[in-house]
Amino acid sequence: MTGADRTRRLPPVSATKGPLADTRTPVSRFAGALRPRTLLGHTAVKIVVLLLAGSPLPGCAIRSAGSARPDAGPCTTPRNAPTAQLQQAVDSTRIAGPTRLWYPHPPATRLHQLIGQVSASSCDLTAGTYDVIHLRLWRSDPIMVRDIIRWRADDRSGAQLLTSYPRGYVEVTKDWWLPGEISFVEPGSAFTDSGTVRDGIHRRYGDTAEPQAVLRGIASLANWYSPRCVERATTLAVLRDTPPITYYSRVIDRAGRIGIGITATGRNDRDLLILHPSTGEVLAYEHARRTPTGWHVENYFLYLTHTHSSQRWWEPPGASNDEPPLPSPHLHPRVKSNWDLPSPAA
Repeated sequence: MTGADRTRRLPPVSATKGPLADTRTPVSRFAGALRPRTLLGHTAVKIVVLLLAGSPLPGCAIRSAGSARPDAGPCTTPRNAPTAQLQQAVDSTRIAGPTRLWYPHPPATRLHQLIGQVSASSCDLTAGTYDVIHLRLWRSDPIMVRDIIRWRADDRSGAQLLTSYPRGYVEVTKDWWLPGEISFVEPGSAFTDSGTVRDGIHRRYGDTAEPQAVLRGIASLANWYSPRCVERATTLAVLRDTPPITYYSRVIDRAGRIGIGITATGRNDRDLLILHPSTGEVLAYEHARRTPTGWHVENYFLYLTHTHSSQRWWEPPGASNDEPPLPSPHLHPRVKSNWDLPSPAA
Protein backbone atom coordinates (compact mmCIF):
# COMPACT_ATOMS: atom_id res chain seq x y z
CA MET A 1 0.00 0.00 0.00
CA THR A 2 1.46 3.34 -1.01
CA GLY A 3 1.44 6.41 1.20
CA ALA A 4 -1.02 8.16 -1.10
CA ASP A 5 -3.53 5.32 -0.74
CA ARG A 6 -3.40 4.93 3.01
CA THR A 7 -6.18 6.23 5.22
CA ARG A 8 -5.91 8.24 8.37
CA ARG A 9 -8.01 8.96 11.40
CA LEU A 10 -8.12 12.58 12.47
CA PRO A 11 -7.96 13.45 16.16
CA PRO A 12 -11.23 14.62 17.72
CA VAL A 13 -12.40 18.02 16.52
CA SER A 14 -12.49 20.52 19.35
CA ALA A 15 -15.90 21.51 20.68
CA THR A 16 -14.51 24.26 22.91
CA LYS A 17 -12.60 26.42 20.45
CA GLY A 18 -13.40 28.16 17.19
CA PRO A 19 -16.66 29.40 15.64
CA LEU A 20 -18.41 26.05 16.13
CA ALA A 21 -17.67 25.75 19.84
CA ASP A 22 -20.45 23.98 21.76
CA THR A 23 -21.03 25.97 24.94
CA ARG A 24 -23.71 23.74 26.44
CA THR A 25 -23.17 21.72 29.60
CA PRO A 26 -22.46 17.97 29.16
CA VAL A 27 -25.95 17.17 30.48
CA SER A 28 -27.78 19.39 28.01
CA ARG A 29 -25.43 18.44 25.18
CA PHE A 30 -26.44 14.81 25.27
CA ALA A 31 -30.01 15.24 26.47
CA GLY A 32 -31.55 14.76 23.02
CA ALA A 33 -32.16 11.22 21.85
CA LEU A 34 -30.78 10.18 18.50
CA ARG A 35 -33.31 10.55 15.74
CA PRO A 36 -34.57 7.41 13.96
CA ARG A 37 -32.84 6.83 10.63
CA THR A 38 -35.33 4.63 8.81
CA LEU A 39 -36.90 6.74 6.12
CA LEU A 40 -40.59 6.32 6.92
CA GLY A 41 -40.10 6.28 10.69
CA HIS A 42 -37.96 9.40 10.58
CA THR A 43 -40.40 11.31 8.39
CA ALA A 44 -43.48 10.23 10.32
CA VAL A 45 -42.07 11.28 13.69
CA LYS A 46 -41.02 14.70 12.40
CA ILE A 47 -44.38 15.32 10.71
CA VAL A 48 -46.31 14.48 13.88
CA VAL A 49 -44.15 16.79 16.00
CA LEU A 50 -44.43 19.72 13.60
CA LEU A 51 -48.15 19.28 12.95
CA LEU A 52 -48.81 19.27 16.69
CA ALA A 53 -46.87 22.53 16.84
CA GLY A 54 -49.18 24.00 14.25
CA SER A 55 -46.60 24.36 11.48
CA PRO A 56 -48.05 24.65 7.94
CA LEU A 57 -46.39 21.66 6.27
CA PRO A 58 -48.98 20.06 3.95
CA GLY A 59 -46.43 19.70 1.16
CA CYS A 60 -43.99 17.66 3.24
CA ALA A 61 -46.71 15.63 4.92
CA ILE A 62 -48.01 14.44 1.58
CA ARG A 63 -45.12 14.40 -0.85
CA SER A 64 -42.33 13.02 1.34
CA ALA A 65 -44.17 9.71 1.58
CA GLY A 66 -44.49 9.48 -2.19
CA SER A 67 -42.37 10.42 -5.15
CA ALA A 68 -40.29 13.55 -5.46
CA ARG A 69 -41.18 16.37 -7.78
CA PRO A 70 -39.67 15.99 -11.28
CA ASP A 71 -37.98 19.40 -11.04
CA ALA A 72 -36.06 18.28 -7.94
CA GLY A 73 -33.64 16.40 -10.21
CA PRO A 74 -32.15 12.91 -9.81
CA CYS A 75 -30.38 11.78 -6.66
CA THR A 76 -26.80 11.38 -7.81
CA THR A 77 -23.97 9.44 -6.18
CA PRO A 78 -21.22 11.90 -5.19
CA ARG A 79 -17.81 11.46 -6.79
CA ASN A 80 -14.66 13.49 -6.21
CA ALA A 81 -13.80 15.99 -8.91
CA PRO A 82 -10.44 15.44 -10.65
CA THR A 83 -7.75 18.05 -10.14
CA ALA A 84 -8.09 19.26 -13.75
CA GLN A 85 -11.75 20.09 -13.18
CA LEU A 86 -10.88 22.08 -10.07
CA GLN A 87 -8.21 23.95 -12.02
CA GLN A 88 -10.92 25.02 -14.47
CA ALA A 89 -13.02 26.16 -11.52
CA VAL A 90 -10.12 28.26 -10.25
CA ASP A 91 -9.60 29.81 -13.69
CA SER A 92 -13.29 30.71 -13.96
CA THR A 93 -13.19 32.23 -10.47
CA ARG A 94 -10.58 34.76 -11.60
CA ILE A 95 -13.15 36.40 -13.87
CA ALA A 96 -16.36 35.57 -11.99
CA GLY A 97 -18.19 38.39 -10.26
CA PRO A 98 -20.82 38.28 -7.53
CA THR A 99 -24.09 36.47 -8.13
CA ARG A 100 -26.62 38.53 -10.07
CA LEU A 101 -29.88 39.11 -8.22
CA TRP A 102 -33.26 39.64 -9.88
CA TYR A 103 -36.69 40.73 -8.66
CA PRO A 104 -36.51 41.54 -4.94
CA HIS A 105 -39.63 40.88 -2.85
CA PRO A 106 -40.61 41.06 0.82
CA PRO A 107 -39.60 37.63 2.14
CA ALA A 108 -42.24 36.69 4.71
CA THR A 109 -45.14 35.93 2.36
CA ARG A 110 -43.00 34.13 -0.23
CA LEU A 111 -41.23 31.98 2.36
CA HIS A 112 -44.51 31.15 4.10
CA GLN A 113 -45.88 29.92 0.79
CA LEU A 114 -42.78 27.81 0.18
CA ILE A 115 -43.03 26.27 3.66
CA GLY A 116 -46.57 25.12 2.92
CA GLN A 117 -45.62 23.73 -0.50
CA VAL A 118 -42.09 22.43 0.04
CA SER A 119 -41.67 19.09 -1.71
CA ALA A 120 -39.49 16.06 -1.23
CA SER A 121 -36.31 15.79 -3.22
CA SER A 122 -35.29 12.55 -4.89
CA CYS A 123 -32.59 12.10 -2.23
CA ASP A 124 -35.20 12.33 0.55
CA LEU A 125 -36.33 8.88 -0.55
CA THR A 126 -32.85 7.41 0.08
CA ALA A 127 -32.43 5.72 3.46
CA GLY A 128 -29.14 5.36 5.31
CA THR A 129 -27.25 5.83 8.56
CA TYR A 130 -25.08 8.63 7.20
CA ASP A 131 -25.89 12.05 5.87
CA VAL A 132 -23.78 12.52 2.73
CA ILE A 133 -22.80 15.99 1.59
CA HIS A 134 -20.94 16.84 -1.61
CA LEU A 135 -19.80 20.45 -1.65
CA ARG A 136 -17.33 22.61 -3.51
CA LEU A 137 -15.66 25.57 -1.82
CA TRP A 138 -14.04 28.63 -3.38
CA ARG A 139 -11.77 31.04 -1.53
CA SER A 140 -10.55 34.20 -3.20
CA ASP A 141 -7.47 35.12 -1.16
CA PRO A 142 -5.53 33.14 -2.15
CA ILE A 143 -7.65 31.62 -4.90
CA MET A 144 -8.32 28.01 -3.99
CA VAL A 145 -11.01 25.40 -4.67
CA ARG A 146 -11.80 22.34 -2.58
CA ASP A 147 -14.12 19.48 -3.50
CA ILE A 148 -15.41 17.55 -0.47
CA ILE A 149 -17.53 14.45 -0.01
CA ARG A 150 -18.48 14.10 3.63
CA TRP A 151 -20.28 11.43 5.69
CA ARG A 152 -21.81 12.21 9.12
CA ALA A 153 -23.84 9.94 11.42
CA ASP A 154 -25.98 10.80 14.44
CA ASP A 155 -23.34 9.29 16.76
CA ARG A 156 -21.00 12.03 15.43
CA SER A 157 -18.80 9.65 13.50
CA GLY A 158 -17.99 10.19 9.85
CA ALA A 159 -15.48 10.41 7.06
CA GLN A 160 -14.37 12.73 4.31
CA LEU A 161 -12.69 12.71 0.90
CA LEU A 162 -11.09 15.99 -0.15
CA THR A 163 -9.57 17.10 -3.45
CA SER A 164 -8.09 20.57 -3.80
CA TYR A 165 -6.46 22.86 -6.31
CA PRO A 166 -3.72 23.93 -6.00
CA ARG A 167 -3.07 20.29 -5.17
CA GLY A 168 -1.79 19.23 -1.76
CA TYR A 169 0.64 16.45 -0.91
CA VAL A 170 -1.75 13.77 -2.20
CA GLU A 171 -4.47 13.92 -4.84
CA VAL A 172 -7.26 12.84 -2.46
CA THR A 173 -6.98 13.48 1.28
CA LYS A 174 -8.87 10.82 3.26
CA ASP A 175 -10.21 11.73 6.69
CA TRP A 176 -11.90 9.60 9.33
CA TRP A 177 -13.80 10.23 12.60
CA LEU A 178 -14.90 7.62 15.14
CA PRO A 179 -18.16 8.00 17.16
CA GLY A 180 -18.19 11.22 19.17
CA GLU A 181 -15.22 12.80 17.42
CA ILE A 182 -17.16 15.33 15.32
CA SER A 183 -17.90 17.04 18.59
CA PHE A 184 -19.25 20.36 17.31
CA VAL A 185 -22.32 18.86 15.56
CA GLU A 186 -25.52 17.79 17.29
CA PRO A 187 -25.64 14.18 18.58
CA GLY A 188 -29.11 13.86 17.02
CA SER A 189 -31.14 16.13 14.80
CA ALA A 190 -30.24 19.79 14.45
CA PHE A 191 -33.72 20.50 13.03
CA THR A 192 -36.18 19.26 15.67
CA ASP A 193 -37.91 22.65 15.66
CA SER A 194 -37.12 26.30 14.98
CA GLY A 195 -35.69 26.71 18.47
CA THR A 196 -33.21 23.87 17.90
CA VAL A 197 -32.07 25.42 14.62
CA ARG A 198 -31.62 28.82 16.25
CA ASP A 199 -29.75 27.23 19.17
CA GLY A 200 -27.28 25.66 16.75
CA ILE A 201 -26.84 28.93 14.88
CA HIS A 202 -26.34 30.81 18.14
CA ARG A 203 -23.45 28.54 19.17
CA ARG A 204 -21.79 29.05 15.81
CA TYR A 205 -22.39 32.72 15.05
CA GLY A 206 -23.89 34.44 18.07
CA ASP A 207 -27.07 36.51 18.16
CA THR A 208 -29.76 34.93 15.97
CA ALA A 209 -31.50 38.31 15.79
CA GLU A 210 -28.67 39.25 13.40
CA PRO A 211 -29.79 38.14 9.92
CA GLN A 212 -26.25 37.63 8.60
CA ALA A 213 -25.56 35.23 11.48
CA VAL A 214 -28.69 33.25 10.58
CA LEU A 215 -27.69 32.87 6.92
CA ARG A 216 -24.16 31.84 7.86
CA GLY A 217 -25.46 29.39 10.42
CA ILE A 218 -27.80 27.72 7.92
CA ALA A 219 -24.93 27.39 5.45
CA SER A 220 -22.75 25.91 8.20
CA LEU A 221 -25.44 23.31 8.98
CA ALA A 222 -25.64 22.46 5.28
CA ASN A 223 -21.92 21.57 5.43
CA TRP A 224 -22.63 18.68 7.80
CA TYR A 225 -26.29 17.68 7.46
CA SER A 226 -28.63 16.41 4.74
CA PRO A 227 -31.99 17.56 6.11
CA ARG A 228 -35.09 15.88 4.75
CA CYS A 229 -38.25 17.64 3.65
CA VAL A 230 -39.79 18.47 7.04
CA GLU A 231 -36.42 19.54 8.42
CA ARG A 232 -35.92 21.93 5.50
CA ALA A 233 -39.34 23.42 6.17
CA THR A 234 -38.23 24.07 9.75
CA THR A 235 -35.18 25.94 8.45
CA LEU A 236 -37.36 27.97 6.08
CA ALA A 237 -39.52 28.96 9.06
CA VAL A 238 -36.41 30.34 10.77
CA LEU A 239 -35.62 32.42 7.68
CA ARG A 240 -39.20 33.64 7.44
CA ASP A 241 -39.03 34.93 11.02
CA THR A 242 -35.65 36.67 10.55
CA PRO A 243 -36.01 40.33 9.50
CA PRO A 244 -34.62 42.22 7.75
CA ILE A 245 -33.72 39.98 4.82
CA THR A 246 -34.50 40.27 1.10
CA TYR A 247 -36.05 37.61 -1.14
CA TYR A 248 -35.10 37.28 -4.83
CA SER A 249 -37.29 35.12 -7.03
CA ARG A 250 -34.57 34.19 -9.55
CA VAL A 251 -30.91 33.48 -8.83
CA ILE A 252 -28.45 31.19 -10.67
CA ASP A 253 -25.69 29.34 -8.81
CA ARG A 254 -22.26 28.35 -10.17
CA ALA A 255 -23.62 24.97 -11.27
CA GLY A 256 -26.19 26.72 -13.49
CA ARG A 257 -29.14 25.82 -11.26
CA ILE A 258 -31.98 28.32 -10.91
CA GLY A 259 -33.10 29.02 -7.37
CA ILE A 260 -34.41 31.69 -5.06
CA GLY A 261 -32.07 34.03 -3.21
CA ILE A 262 -32.11 35.27 0.39
CA THR A 263 -29.72 38.09 1.26
CA ALA A 264 -28.67 39.88 4.44
CA THR A 265 -26.45 42.95 4.10
CA GLY A 266 -24.16 44.54 6.66
CA ARG A 267 -22.19 47.75 6.50
CA ASN A 268 -19.44 46.31 4.31
CA ASP A 269 -20.46 42.78 3.41
CA ARG A 270 -23.36 40.71 2.11
CA ASP A 271 -24.46 37.12 2.68
CA LEU A 272 -26.49 35.20 0.09
CA LEU A 273 -28.26 31.85 0.39
CA ILE A 274 -29.55 30.20 -2.79
CA LEU A 275 -32.38 27.71 -2.22
CA HIS A 276 -34.15 25.27 -4.50
CA PRO A 277 -37.52 26.86 -5.39
CA SER A 278 -39.51 23.66 -4.75
CA THR A 279 -37.62 21.55 -2.21
CA GLY A 280 -36.05 24.35 -0.14
CA GLU A 281 -32.63 22.67 -0.30
CA VAL A 282 -29.58 24.90 0.14
CA LEU A 283 -27.91 25.09 -3.28
CA ALA A 284 -25.21 27.67 -2.55
CA TYR A 285 -23.91 30.27 -0.13
CA GLU A 286 -21.91 33.38 -1.04
CA HIS A 287 -20.10 35.89 1.13
CA ALA A 288 -19.11 39.12 -0.62
CA ARG A 289 -17.42 42.27 0.62
CA ARG A 290 -18.09 45.80 -0.59
CA THR A 291 -15.16 47.45 -2.39
CA PRO A 292 -14.77 50.77 -4.25
CA THR A 293 -15.43 48.88 -7.51
CA GLY A 294 -18.42 46.86 -6.28
CA TRP A 295 -19.03 43.54 -4.53
CA HIS A 296 -16.05 41.15 -4.27
CA VAL A 297 -16.78 37.48 -3.53
CA GLU A 298 -14.54 36.17 -0.73
CA ASN A 299 -16.06 32.72 -0.18
CA TYR A 300 -18.50 30.61 -2.17
CA PHE A 301 -20.05 27.26 -1.17
CA LEU A 302 -21.72 25.12 -3.83
CA TYR A 303 -23.79 22.21 -2.50
CA LEU A 304 -23.84 19.61 -5.26
CA THR A 305 -25.57 16.79 -3.37
CA HIS A 306 -27.32 16.22 -0.05
CA THR A 307 -28.22 12.54 0.27
CA HIS A 308 -27.96 9.52 2.59
CA SER A 309 -26.00 6.26 2.66
CA SER A 310 -25.50 3.16 4.80
CA GLN A 311 -21.74 3.13 4.17
CA ARG A 312 -18.77 5.45 3.92
CA TRP A 313 -15.82 5.26 1.54
CA TRP A 314 -14.12 2.88 3.97
CA GLU A 315 -15.55 0.71 6.77
CA PRO A 316 -13.58 -1.11 9.50
CA PRO A 317 -13.31 -4.80 8.60
CA GLY A 318 -13.97 -6.00 12.17
CA ALA A 319 -15.40 -4.45 15.31
CA SER A 320 -16.72 -0.89 15.22
CA ASN A 321 -13.72 0.39 17.17
CA ASP A 322 -11.23 -0.83 14.56
CA GLU A 323 -9.27 2.08 13.17
CA PRO A 324 -7.91 2.66 9.68
CA PRO A 325 -4.10 2.49 9.41
CA LEU A 326 -2.33 5.70 10.27
CA PRO A 327 -0.08 7.13 7.52
CA SER A 328 3.12 9.07 7.87
CA PRO A 329 2.33 12.61 9.10
CA HIS A 330 4.33 14.26 6.31
CA LEU A 331 2.26 12.49 3.65
CA HIS A 332 -1.12 13.56 5.02
CA PRO A 333 -1.08 16.96 6.72
CA ARG A 334 -4.12 17.51 8.88
CA VAL A 335 -6.95 19.40 7.18
CA LYS A 336 -8.03 22.56 8.97
CA SER A 337 -11.40 21.39 10.21
CA ASN A 338 -13.03 24.83 10.06
CA TRP A 339 -11.74 25.95 6.66
CA ASP A 340 -15.13 25.30 5.07
CA LEU A 341 -17.14 27.43 7.48
CA PRO A 342 -18.77 30.63 6.28
CA SER A 343 -17.04 33.82 7.32
CA PRO A 344 -17.56 34.85 10.95
CA ALA A 345 -19.99 37.64 11.62
CA ALA A 346 -18.57 41.00 10.67
